[in-house]
Amino acid sequence: MGEVGYACKVFDEMPQRNLAVWNAMITGCAESGYHGIALNLFQRMHFLGVRYDNYAFASVLSLCDMELLDFGRQVHLMVIKMGFLVRASVINALVTIYFNCKNDFDAFGVFEEAVDEVLDHVTYNAMITGLVSMKRAEKALIMFKDMRKLSLRPTELTFVSIMSSCSCIRIASQLHAQVARIGLENYTSIANATITMHASCGDLNAAFLVFERLKVKDKVSWNAMITSYAQNCLDSSNFRIHSAAEGRVRARRVYDRKHTRKLRVSRNC
Repeated sequence: MGEVGYACKVFDEMPQRNLAVWNAMITGCAESGYHGIALNLFQRMHFLGVRYDNYAFASVLSLCDMELLDFGRQVHLMVIKMGFLVRASVINALVTIYFNCKNDFDAFGVFEEAVDEVLDHVTYNAMITGLVSMKRAEKALIMFKDMRKLSLRPTELTFVSIMSSCSCIRIASQLHAQVARIGLENYTSIANATITMHASCGDLNAAFLVFERLKVKDKVSWNAMITSYAQNCLDSSNFRIHSAAEGRVRARRVYDRKHTRKLRVSRNC
């Protein structure tokens, strides 16, 4: 167990432990992959009468999967009983575990119970990502619109999630415009999602424009364009040839500019 084992030894030998120490142990074990120890520590807190806080709840909820769904429900009841459904970190953790367990009903229940003042962009990202994962694109788009009404700024994750579910060319154009307005269009992950979105809507010209303007292209960018051509029954080699030709044209322009500068310098000399 290495450092975790040593931390547990020091923890057990401590004559007194405050809430911060318990939270540090639970979080440390959870992040190091020792989920069983983290859960046992959480249960020990309960037996010893140590009062939980939002950090303890959020940490232990992040460990819950389908096998631990019943345990997650028990923690959810404790959250309600102790009045912690007003903390964003706890709400976000609950929404995430219910979606991870394919339980959108309870995820919506948690979201609806929370007051608007508590909800943040992380909550909306969790809802949008969860809805997209369950193929509920319309609900995800509604959630995105509600997020904007509350003046919450969409993040990289927001756009990547919502774009993956968009198949309407009108909405695709609106999402693309919002990305440009916020100034996120040069984020490679968002550009890749935009390319895929436009291609899914059958607008290869828009997809290619995004690709061409993208300053930093990765493998995903190239694969997105090649796949887009293939999905629209076009020869992906045409894309490769076109891209290569564009590259040669740009290289030629750069060469011409440099050559022109050299001529000007030599004439001035």
